[in-house]
Amino acid sequence: MGRLGGEPLRTLRHRVWLQLDLRETREHGPSVSNWVIFGLIIVAVVLAVLETEDTIVRGRQSYFHMADMALGVIFVGEYLLRVWCMAERTEFAGWRGRLHYMVQPAALMDLVALLPFIALFGGQDLFVLRIVRLVRIVALGRLGEFSAAFQRVLRAVAGRLGDLAIALLCAVFVMLVAATALYLAERHVQPEAFGSIPRALWWAVATITTVGYGDVYPITALGKVLAAIAAVMGIIVLAMPAGIMAAAFSDALQEHRAERHARRIGLHSPPHDHRDPRNGD
Repeated sequence: MGRLGGEPLRTLRHRVWLQLDLRETREHGPSVSNWVIFGLIIVAVVLAVLETEDTIVRGRQSYFHMADMALGVIFVGEYLLRVWCMAERTEFAGWRGRLHYMVQPAALMDLVALLPFIALFGGQDLFVLRIVRLVRIVALGRLGEFSAAFQRVLRAVAGRLGDLAIALLCAVFVMLVAATALYLAERHVQPEAFGSIPRALWWAVATITTVGYGDVYPITALGKVLAAIAAVMGIIVLAMPAGIMAAAFSDALQEHRAERHARRIGLHSPPHDHRDPRNGD
């Protein structure tokens, strides 16, 4: 279970832990406290985005500042409460255990997202500080903790990292071949755009990814033929990671259905009969 003693709700720290530790509420969904934090993260990110638009902020600086301060106090308090109550888990017990928790990836993300709020207490609204405040968007990464489905998708994608790496290598190979072909076909007529393979790579990336900015394009007959072939190859190359990701999502969906089916069977299964079969009952 990962808890000390497995005792019922007896201490305030234990109650706080059950409200904040997502691993303890994963089966039944996030607690009320975690849903509140979920909403406040969304609010903080929206404020960070709106503060970059002067026409919205002008004349309302004090309101934005007060909202930032209030959110900062809440998030700092939540972080300290998490560090305090995580001692309920055996692996995080004691001050060494708390330090171990603080260097976990999720806890480090929380701390990075808190830095802009802590900087607000400096009292100055410098341009650099406004840029640093955008780090609050990092807090969006925490939302994945609230979703068991998101965790399943991550596990499914992690299991296909090898396939994704091969697809990436294929894409790089196709881009390099396309850039080399256009370099040979266009280097004399367009030295600025295709005078070297690195220069031609910009065109290859835009073409293979089907972005097609249109700032660089072949003008010779041979170059146009090669570009057409590269564009078709780009469709094939892009289909590979898309198919791999689709398979990963399908795996995650099947896992979710299997877990839900197992829970349903467990809820509706009859109680175990402890009678001795030797009695003939």
